This record gives sequence, C-alpha cells and structure tokens, in this order.
Amino acid sequence: MAEEAFFEDDEVFFSDDSEPSDPLPSQENDYAEIFDEIEQLQDAKSGWGTAIAILVVSVALFLGLGAWQWSWEMTAILIPILFIHELGHYIAMRVFRYRNVKMFFIPLFGAAVSGRHYNVAGWKKAVVSLMGPVPGIMLAGVAAVVGLFFKHDLIFEVALWTLIINGINLLPVLPLDGGWVMHSIVFCRHYMLDGAFRLVAAAALLVCGLFIGPKFLMFIAGISLLALPATIRMARIAARLREQGLSARSADAQTIPHETAVAIIEEVQRSAPAGMTSKIVAQQTLSIFESLNARPPGILASIALLGVYGGSFLAAIVFIGVLAIGQRGGDLGQFMQMAAEQPQHAVECGSIQQAPAGVPEGASSEFRTIVANFGSAEEAEQVFAEIADELPPQTSATLFGETILVEFPTENDAARKQIFAELEGKSDDVFAEVAELGILFRLLAVAPNEETAEAIEQAAADYFMLPSTMKVIPPWSPEDDREPDLREKHELALRTYRRLQDFDLDIGSDGRIDPLNEKLQEAFRTGDLNEVNELHKQRQKIVEELQRKAFAKLRAEGPESVDVELIDLYEAWWNELVLDDEERDRAQIREIDRRRQELNIKMGARMGQIPVQDMEPAAGSDRYLTTSGSVTRNGVLLQIDWITFQREPHGAAALLDWLCEQDCMDIKYEFSNGIDF
Repeated sequence: MAEEAFFEDDEVFFSDDSEPSDPLPSQENDYAEIFDEIEQLQDAKSGWGTAIAILVVSVALFLGLGAWQWSWEMTAILIPILFIHELGHYIAMRVFRYRNVKMFFIPLFGAAVSGRHYNVAGWKKAVVSLMGPVPGIMLAGVAAVVGLFFKHDLIFEVALWTLIINGINLLPVLPLDGGWVMHSIVFCRHYMLDGAFRLVAAAALLVCGLFIGPKFLMFIAGISLLALPATIRMARIAARLREQGLSARSADAQTIPHETAVAIIEEVQRSAPAGMTSKIVAQQTLSIFESLNARPPGILASIALLGVYGGSFLAAIVFIGVLAIGQRGGDLGQFMQMAAEQPQHAVECGSIQQAPAGVPEGASSEFRTIVANFGSAEEAEQVFAEIADELPPQTSATLFGETILVEFPTENDAARKQIFAELEGKSDDVFAEVAELGILFRLLAVAPNEETAEAIEQAAADYFMLPSTMKVIPPWSPEDDREPDLREKHELALRTYRRLQDFDLDIGSDGRIDPLNEKLQEAFRTGDLNEVNELHKQRQKIVEELQRKAFAKLRAEGPESVDVELIDLYEAWWNELVLDDEERDRAQIREIDRRRQELNIKMGARMGQIPVQDMEPAAGSDRYLTTSGSVTRNGVLLQIDWITFQREPHGAAALLDWLCEQDCMDIKYEFSNGIDF
C-alpha cells in the first residue's frame, strides 16, 4: 500500500487522477521541497504493461507461498475468489474515473486495487467499497443453489469460501470493506467520530489477533494505532479548513490548486510534530485535500447505501447457513419448513417452577391437566405467583415458559371447574385435558453441534419406537440411577431390539417368491379371490420361515453382540402374530393380547424399566413416560413432535432439562388439546 494513498479496505485510493502536470509555483522558499514532493506524487503513473506485470508477479508469489502455507487446492480456490472481489472494485473505480488503477495480490494476505482521484464524493467511496463483496455474495448465492441441486462438493466449497471471505470483508472494522463503507457514510462526518471508530477497529483487530487469529491482525492493529494520532490530526485540520470555507475542488480533477495547497501546508506545519519531512507533509496535504472533497452522502443516499450494506451482510449469513445445512446432508426444504412452522412459545433453561414442590399424590394415581398459555413469560409468571398459594388440595401448578400447567386428580371435578374458571379469567388460551385425546406437546431446539443433535435424535428415536406397554425408562428421566454396568446391559438389549425392528428380509433371494408373486398378480387380474387367499398363505409361510432363519442368524452372533434372551422373547411375541384371523375366537384374542403384553413387559425389563408390579407401573413412577412421540433432525435443528406424556407437567419439564443439560438452545414449544395440530 503506497504511502501517498488513503486506504479503502484492500483498495488504495490515491489523491489524483492526473497526467503529468506543469510544476506548481512555489510561493515561499520554505515550501519548495514540499511542492516538489507533491509534484512527484501527482505525476506518478504506471502503464498497462507495468500494471499487468505487477498483477502476474503478485499472483505467482501468492500461489507459491499460498501452496506452501495452505495447499495447492486451497490456493487455487482463493485466487479466483479474490480476483472477482477485486475486479468489482476495479470496475467501480474505472467507472468513477479513477486514474492509474491497478490490481495486485498480497501473498498470504489477500489482494488490493489502487487508484487516484481528487474529486471523489463520499457516496462514490461507499459504492467502490461495496462493489467488491456484494457481487461476490450474489455469485456465491447462485453457486450455493447450484451446489445444493447437483450435490457437487467443489461448488459447495467455492461458494462457502466466497461467502466467508466477502462476508468477513463486510464487517464494520477498518481496514475491511465494511469499515470503509461505514466510515464514508457515517464516521467521516466528525473527526471525533472518525478517531473513535478507528480506535475501536484497531482494538477489535488486536483482540481477534490475540485470541482468535491469525496473528498478523495484531500487526495491522499496531500500525493502525501508531497512525491514529496523525489520522485524527489530519481529520481535525480538514474539518477546520472546511469551516473556514476553503475551496477544495480541483479544476481539472488532476492537480491540487496552489492556494489550497498553501493553506493546507500551513495548517499541517502548524500542528505537526517537529522534524516532519517534506515528503510526509506532502502526503498529508494530498490526503487532507481529498478529505475536503469527499463529503458524506445525503440522508436518502446514506439510507440506501446502508440498506445495501446490511442486506448484503445478512444475505452472506443466510447463504452460509444454507450451505452448512446442505454440506451436512440436511434437507434444506425440511429445514426451512421446520423453521417456518416452529412453535410460538419460548422457554429458557432453568426457568421451570412448581408449586407446591414435589409430586401431588391422592387417593387416585390418575391425574389430568389444565393448560393456560400467555403472551409472555412475565405475564405467565405473574399469574403463577397469584394462584400458587390458592390451589385446591392434591393439585400442583407448573410454570413452563409462557405456559401454566395445573395438574389435579381425575376424580376431583370440582377442582377442575375452580382452576379452569380462574385461569380463563386471566388467559385467552385455556383448555383441559380430555382423557381420550390427552395433551399433545411439540418442541423445537437447536443443538450445540451436529454430533450432539445426532445423539439426541438416536436416543429419542430408540425410545419412541418402543411400545408404551414396555414401560422403559425414557432418556430424559431424572430418576434414572442405573449403574454403568447395568445401563450398558440395557443398551445392548435396546440395540438388539432396534435391529429386530429394522430387519430387512432378503425375500427376493428366495426362488419361491417371484413365481408366487406372478401368480398373485394373475389371480388379482382375473378376480379369483380364493386363489389370492391361497397364494397369500403360501407366501406368508415362506416369509415366516425366512423370519425364523433371520432370528437364528442374529442369535448366532452371541451374547457379546446381541441380547440373546431378548431375541427369544421377541420371537415368542412374533409367533403370537402369525395365527390367521379365522383361527382366532374372542377368548383366543384376549389370551393372545395378555401374552403379548406380558412379553412386552419382559422385553422392557431387559432394556431398563420403571418399577412395575402385576404389569402395572408403581404409583407415580410413570410420570415421565410417553404414549406417543416422534423426533426429526435436520443438521443441528431438532423437532420432537406428537408427544403425549402420562403426566404432562412432569414429562415436559424433564424433557426440557435433558435438552438443556446437552447445551441445546433457542427452545420453542407448544401444548395442544389434540385438535389444533
């Protein structure tokens, strides 16, 4: 970056667009050396050949050092991304008639465009700064869509790096593009704002270099801090001269007027530290002259430019999120649908309250729940405080985010009426649990990472696949005090049950199946139902034979890999299903159902079970169980749907605590009476 320039991110804007001009006359002998330096700065120019040579050599150096520092593949990706970024700056500068414009790469750092212009307005500065990252973000957005459609890894990677590089460039920190956009629109309006902005930017770079990296950010921060006093001094001089009405326009847009130069030189020397060289005075004179010309844009232009800036930055973040989902194998459409249809109520970890503390117990272990939703957590908390000390006997209230759940014994209908009437006077959304429908609960949460999200999904899915009659301990139960050895044994049984459920019988490999299928199709075509039934029985017997062989094959893996006793129980349970319907009478059906339930209880015990006596749970031990539920994951986004707890306040609170223990965040939820879903 040239010394005679003012800097716009990685673009260096020189304060001239001139051809060599006639030497400026010297008014005073003391200024002769300064004017000589000004002439040299104004006359400096390189031709097309030099500009191309600089570009080619800098690219070669960037490629060589980049391959050494990173890799050939990474460097090959970065070069076109940086070139397109700088090309946007280059085109904008040419449109606004910058002179001596040239592009070059900075090894291990990035790329830059330099040019010279005196009469450049503030809005043009902002446009030049935006023209680097904005086109890059737009192109990356298109590439992201193409990458998602074709599932192309290289397009994914190029689009992601394009978004990251251009998005970072839009951060409102000098010397990044975003910093110069904000400086051109807002912070150049007063030298104190300018100084404060530069100080904060340098501090931000220093902190990032210290704790995040890369370390060269500390070097840039150091240079910025060293230059800060001179920068503030020059901004103050420009403000003072502007107030005095000094004319700062260049008649030919190529040279600084002599009288203006003298006025600026006098101010610079008056406030400059002792020993400043003529070259530095000349550089500061041209920089101040440029600042006098670069007035900030008007209100409407500022709003429009800030809108483009903010919208581009937001687009980069959105596209990065889209690519992250796509790269992780997530379904973008499903992700967007899950996000769009997320529940409306929010709950914070650690915010659950219950009154009175503990589990209400009465003559009956059957409880029902009344739900009252409020517009905010504060409103719900206020109502909770009002009713907490006035609850009927054997009832309890739970504050769950923006919802109050009141649980009462089923047989106490007077309590239901009292609670419902009181809550209905305080909320527009109150409903009571209907025994046949229960209360449906759904929840959306963001896991801290994909690994955690996958583990939560697997644990919940394993639980939800089990029949509720098994009474297996849910993964969110706070009363799960199993020892590690016992837990490992139960997890082996659970994995075995999952494999039994996921058995994919290779029916097509049996040579008897295809001929039977052809005969079945012909029987269906001719409408011969007797033949259809007979062929179906033959096919079913073959499937049963294959199923038993599959059981034997899985059992042969041995107790180190599978729970053999659970396989025996499952096969016994499965055998109860293969009787033909016409072979069953009512007594048989009742007996089969009883045996199947008994087998489910035995299988549940193999996988970890709540206390059960005579195939029924001990009083209060089932309050965290569900009768239904499903889980869906897309990347780090988890959705748990269609949950019906045995006792909603306890189950929902335990599920929330379980997710919070795994650092899930942004948790949204919804309770429904089963009709609104």
